[in-house]
Amino acid sequence: MKIETKCLHAGYTPKNTEPRVVPIVQSTTYVYDSTDDVAAVFDDPHKEPYLLKI
Repeated sequence: MKIETKCLHAGYTPKNTEPRVVPIVQSTTYVYDSTDDVAAVFDDPHKEPYLLKI
């Protein structure tokens, strides 16, 4: 096993019904200048809804 793989999976011991391999989740974050900017993006009832997983 390569060191990169060991670093990713080290210390993970799956419990019953959990995946054998650690799931890799790709995500990102965004910067907004103010909470008003965030509200303009997510609270506008005229825009199509965003798919969010929180």
